[in-house]
Amino acid sequence: MKKLTVIIFSILFSISCSKENQSEIDKMEGTIIGKWYYDYYIKDGERYVLDQTFENEGCASIKEWYVEFTDSGEFVQFFVNSCMEDSETSRYTLKDNELSFLRDDGSSYAIADIIKLTNKELVFTRIDEGSKYEQHFKR
Repeated sequence: MKKLTVIIFSILFSISCSKENQSEIDKMEGTIIGKWYYDYYIKDGERYVLDQTFENEGCASIKEWYVEFTDSGEFVQFFVNSCMEDSETSRYTLKDNELSFLRDDGSSYAIADIIKLTNKELVFTRIDEGSKYEQHFKR
């Protein structure tokens, strides 16, 4: 009888843990959906603010660059280039705190680790050409 109780308890515990983990993933996916404006980034420990005026010198109006995660799995980057609004669209997946950006064939071209995600702030790290980047976004 003791063995049966231990087995049943173990099963219930593992089910409740997996539901809790799935709930956290669902919460993260729900929170990441929407527009995120570039705030700053840290490269190899040094902080940089994205200078959009350099890229848009002489433009009548400078719009903030941002990224958008959609609930259908699209990742869209909006920016201004030569005074023209432009965008690039790809796909993304989110599993636990790992954010994968995908090519058309489904392979990853970049993987980032989310280190902070709230309703107002998104921070993730990634390695690009041997340098560690910590990117900060705000709503």
